[in-house]
Amino acid sequence: MGFLFRLYALSIAINLLLIQINPASSSEINLISNNLYPTSYVEDGKIKGLAIEISKAVFKRAGLEYPSPQIYPYKRALYLTENSSNTVLVSLARTPTRAANFVWIGRLVVAVRFIVSRKDSLAYSIAEARELESIGVLKGSSLENQLKGMGFKNLVPLETEQTSFRMLSKQRLDAWYTSNVLLSGVLLSQGLESRSAITIGPPLSETTDVYMAASKNFPEGDFLKLKSAFQQLENEGALTSIRRKYGLESYQ
Repeated sequence: MGFLFRLYALSIAINLLLIQINPASSSEINLISNNLYPTSYVEDGKIKGLAIEISKAVFKRAGLEYPSPQIYPYKRALYLTENSSNTVLVSLARTPTRAANFVWIGRLVVAVRFIVSRKDSLAYSIAEARELESIGVLKGSSLENQLKGMGFKNLVPLETEQTSFRMLSKQRLDAWYTSNVLLSGVLLSQGLESRSAITIGPPLSETTDVYMAASKNFPEGDFLKLKSAFQQLENEGALTSIRRKYGLESYQ
């Protein structure tokens, strides 16, 4: 009896150890997004967007259950993904400082950067933007990190790109530093006629790849399935069709 009890206890201990050392299963994957039109946004109570559609297609092709997406402010979404082991972030700019902190499933689009300014405070270059009193930028983004790294002291970090646009339109900002992906989303959501209130500068040389990414210690098996599925859909042209729907097929 004592032997059987010890054997049973040993079996339980081994099972518990296996649970601890095995990576999270696909059923435990968290899916995080941020409210950045057109990559991911809430409309009629549903989360939609380019990155949402692509992530759904990738999970389906990988044979993994699609988790219900959760939306957080950009900086919070970044923090949650970086500090977990089982989270997919549907849209994240890949930068040198972030490269080793995440695993990268596949590139969604290439983000080209612009300076958007008021009619009476034109700025077409980084040097001109440096001389302005205030520049709106998405809080916690690679856009903010870039300008901070260049020593900019006139930044106004904001939670959403729509806020930057509204403040610029109301002359509460001199300029707004953004990308083609985020700018197109704001103009579509605000109405294309809103463009008359602003001046969009020429594309700058700075570009950033925007990826579907995951936590650094994401389960390797599920990561490889997602990465392979993403590449298959890319090769078949399915992802280009989704980008075309959002006017971003030229940025892939």
